[in-house]
Amino acid sequence: MEPVAPKPGTVIPDYNPILDEVRPKKMDDYIRDYRIFFVIDDSASMVSHWNETRDALSEIADYALNYHTDTIDIRFFNSGYSRRGVRGMKEVMGAFRSVSPSNGTPTGPVLKEVLDQQLDRLNSAQLNGTYSSERPLDIIVLTDGLPNQGPPPATVIEEAAKRFKAGGHHQNLVGIQFVQIGDDENAGPTLLSLIDCANNNHMVDTLSYSQYKEQGGGKLTPQILKRIILGALHPNLRSYWNQFRHKVNERTSLVIY
Repeated sequence: MEPVAPKPGTVIPDYNPILDEVRPKKMDDYIRDYRIFFVIDDSASMVSHWNETRDALSEIADYALNYHTDTIDIRFFNSGYSRRGVRGMKEVMGAFRSVSPSNGTPTGPVLKEVLDQQLDRLNSAQLNGTYSSERPLDIIVLTDGLPNQGPPPATVIEEAAKRFKAGGHHQNLVGIQFVQIGDDENAGPTLLSLIDCANNNHMVDTLSYSQYKEQGGGKLTPQILKRIILGALHPNLRSYWNQFRHKVNERTSLVIY
């Protein structure tokens, strides 16, 4: 399905035309045209998933190295470590060696920082004349557990969505995907519930552990992470999908994501 262009007068007009195009189906096109920000849970419970997460990211980072792009950023929940323009497995390995899982799961506060930075970036681009070259941003949150510090992610996302909309920014400029690492039975439903939070502008998607465990033998593999990235929907298309999901649920009581 083709994305639907915004109605005239509802968004800043000189946006990047790629926002109205079908999302890439190949990683080389994706890495060239999109920005991706991996937000990584480094809470104490991630110890058993640390190498799994590192290895899944490494292959994606190799695409950036091979195509000489600086479109991948990473940061961690608790550690002050962050890196812009990650290229290649070596840099990912170095990042994970520099960080040791500890403390809690401040998903909301960290997500707020990332969204605030993106809003500031877009506002600055509008002022300095580079707005039309701003690439869409995919925020990929890799986490294994329930948020337990600071404001809840749902509140953070809803507030950010209001600010993006009030600023006249195209709906497809920012998308958020939560990927559950591991099989915490409480984390899956909580993360999935973020899809249907009111007023989130359909910017959220979630992949629970149960949705990929058979494909990856119980692990998040590089191949699965690549499929997650390339299989994402534009927010303005996700709004149609969410409407369809809700109609199915009303008719059949079936819950689908």
